[in-house]
Amino acid sequence: MAIRGFTLLCLPVALALPPLLGCDRTPAPTETWTPADHAHPPESAHGGAVGTQVPAAPVDDGFTSEQRTARTVFLVACAGCHGAEGRGDGPERAPVMRLPSFQSATWQTSLSDDQLVSIITLGRGMMPAFGDRIPPEGVRGLVAHLRSIAPPAPVGDPAAQQDGGPDGTLSADGEGVVE
Repeated sequence: MAIRGFTLLCLPVALALPPLLGCDRTPAPTETWTPADHAHPPESAHGGAVGTQVPAAPVDDGFTSEQRTARTVFLVACAGCHGAEGRGDGPERAPVMRLPSFQSATWQTSLSDDQLVSIITLGRGMMPAFGDRIPPEGVRGLVAHLRSIAPPAPVGDPAAQQDGGPDGTLSADGEGVVE
């Protein structure tokens, strides 16, 4: 019984002792954050002055920056349904949708540039409107990109006159492909 009484007496002392021993230490000094803590060093890693940018490496792919931008917008906003090459075979299109191939000479001549601007801006059928996401100059760039997708038809090549690519012919309203 004496051991039990001794244990009950020592337990509170043992629990209170560690916090009391820690209280005699002075807290470490704290630092106050200032905006200067996150300032850039006087010289950048590239040896330039603060605020200068390293120029982008020149791209020599034969395209203007506007053409590269239009291609990028197409890949981000359109290729999911229309496919990266514009064949209407994108991975995100609904299985029941049959989209025209932009590579078709007949499709290329079936719609004017103004009609394409209207379709991209306002949407058509299952295609959503992009006028609220792509500015007018971006839409015009997309139209120019669509026009550039069709390879020039070789003179006298009967296959170049074929409509709709491998999927058939373009419907009368230009909406899709019919067989």
